[in-house]
Amino acid sequence: MPGNYTLELELFSLLNGSTSDFEIWADGSQFGGGYTVSSSGTSISVTIPYGGALPTSLEFRFDDAA
Repeated sequence: MPGNYTLELELFSLLNGSTSDFEIWADGSQFGGGYTVSSSGTSISVTIPYGGALPTSLEFRFDDAA
């Protein structure tokens, strides 16, 4: 049965001359684009659809290109 789940996160980052991007990965595929995280805090609410069973893996990554 198709459905969705919602993640509500409060993220903080210590910046060293660049911003940090936050990524959400489900079953090895990135969901949507990255989210820019600030040192003062960033609230994110993401609704992720799924077509049946819940994902078998969920990853949270900070991608700092610098």
